[in-house]
Amino acid sequence: LQGKQVRIGSFFSSLWTVTTTGTSCGATLCDMVLLKPLSKIIPLALMNTGETIFGGVGVGALSLLFIQIVAMFSAGLLVGRTPELYGKKIDSGVMKLSLLAVMLRVFLIYVALWFQISFGGHELSSSSSQAMTPLIYSMTSTAVNNGSGLIGIDGSLPYLSSVHSILMLVSRLLPLVF
Repeated sequence: LQGKQVRIGSFFSSLWTVTTTGTSCGATLCDMVLLKPLSKIIPLALMNTGETIFGGVGVGALSLLFIQIVAMFSAGLLVGRTPELYGKKIDSGVMKLSLLAVMLRVFLIYVALWFQISFGGHELSSSSSQAMTPLIYSMTSTAVNNGSGLIGIDGSLPYLSSVHSILMLVSRLLPLVF
């Protein structure tokens, strides 16, 4: 139970962390570094799919709309009808913009990771065997959530904070253009 909420136990601490991270809240009841590897992967997967769990609370509503457009277009093509969503025809231009918006955040996360490792790698500590996990989690959380991070990332480093700031600005405003 180290790093977990003693009142409710290990299972419910992990469940709380996974559900709140997947709904763009980011509140945790436990230290995420002390979670099992699968309990770290699930919040990352939920953040990368647009935080659409429980109907897309908050930022996930925009992601859910983009995913609905892509799904309805694909389903319409499969049955041989012109795709429609909410009584409006979905053409290929709308589909391309929606698909670009769905894939944009993950692409931006990997571009930010590349910049951080290539140019600001001297700021990161490589003392841990799991040095990449905190960096990937912090970039993912910055792009889609509230910017939380695992232990091992120092948020006051100049290059890291600038990469996080640019990533947050671009990944939050660019999907609104689409």
